[in-house]
Amino acid sequence: MAGRGLQLTLALLKPDALAHGIAWEAVHQDVLKNKFLIVKSKELRLKRSDSERFYAAHKGKFFFQRLVEFMARSPVVFKAMHVKWPV
Repeated sequence: MAGRGLQLTLALLKPDALAHGIAWEAVHQDVLKNKFLIVKSKELRLKRSDSERFYAAHKGKFFFQRLVEFMARSPVVFKAMHVKWPV
């Protein structure tokens, strides 16, 4: 389609997935099997303030503090991915 930019999907692999090699490998294989192109991948250790901003839409919900702490305790991997679906 002319005039349309590259559409990306953000995948976030949370600390528990990274802690278990089998889960991490299964996710990676699914990404490849479904013909996603990994445009960029980066492992980060989120600061608590980063986690709070990322999940700001959930502020005030009963799980917010637990989620923020969980995401800030260990590294996470962000993947920007593209897939070309037939139109």
